Amino acid sequence: MIATLNRAWRLADTEFLCFLHNDTEMVEPAWLARLLAALAEPAAGLAGLEGIKRLRRNGRYVGRTIVHSFAHGPTVRAPWEEVAVVDSVCMCLPRALMEAVGGFDEGYGFYHGLDRDLSLAVRERGRRCLVVRAPFIHHGGGTRAREFAARPERERRDLAARREALDRFRTKWGHRLPCDVRSRRERVLAWFRPTLALV
Repeated sequence: MIATLNRAWRLADTEFLCFLHNDTEMVEPAWLARLLAALAEPAAGLAGLEGIKRLRRNGRYVGRTIVHSFAHGPTVRAPWEEVAVVDSVCMCLPRALMEAVGGFDEGYGFYHGLDRDLSLAVRERGRRCLVVRAPFIHHGGGTRAREFAARPERERRDLAARREALDRFRTKWGHRLPCDVRSRRERVLAWFRPTLALV
């Protein structure tokens, strides 16, 4: 899959590249314009519809820092928010930047890890990753769950591939981990939020 994506974007002759999962339905016609507007922001490099603001030292996501633009209840503030990693459900960036980072790292195997890797490659060049408020519906997930239920060995292989991808990511980007793009105020509020909810 990753090798195919690399072949595909190199055939494109556009100024910007946009990778979108085939099971993603965009709700509003202006979605692409919003992504491109975000990329016009100072030092912006990569824009998408879902992402994570904090990565642990081991490279894993901190789930409570996920922001998204799901149509059923987006959590990202308009027009966009900065994140550490843009999820591969949608990734939009300038072609020149994709060329500069050398494209997707095919060492991740089939698919896992390419979004984490590309996001940190963009950040390594001093550019920001942004999640844009552009509502979408993701129809994925059900097929894989049914397939894993019917063939447990496939789930085991998938989990092993995810672990290998995370190990590769940690080895390659350990100098940038942990990574947290939240402001000090956001971090403090997140720390006290569970306590405040109990009061």
